[in-house]
Amino acid sequence: MFYSFDLEIPANTPKRAPEELEVNLTWGVITEVEIRFPPRCGGLAKVKILEHRHQLWPTNLDEWFYGNDETIKWDEYHELFEMPALFTLLGYNDDDTFKHTPIIRFEILHPLAAMAKRGITPSQPTVRRITWEEL
Repeated sequence: MFYSFDLEIPANTPKRAPEELEVNLTWGVITEVEIRFPPRCGGLAKVKILEHRHQLWPTNLDEWFYGNDETIKWDEYHELFEMPALFTLLGYNDDDTFKHTPIIRFEILHPLAAMAKRGITPSQPTVRRITWEEL
């Protein structure tokens, strides 16, 4: 499953009062995260992602993602087994003239598909026949 969210950030949105978009994701494993900064963002629009109001990405707590006409994308393995899976997308904008709208995307897979994507084989119990001689 793919989720895509537009985070519209008005001009002059301060860091101390960022724009917020709360999203509810589905059960599974986040296997990919992508943040698209459209052209003309100029590094002025900044984004971070929180889960249950705790910062998840970027990992360093005082930082924000930013860019200009680029996509920041990474592989992930983040389990979403407790529902609701509430995420908050935060953004602020240092541009004094234009709004900017970064796009945040998540790929969520069933745990077995997520493990297969990473090349992990789930352990299966083996069934062995017991011969009469072993009894």
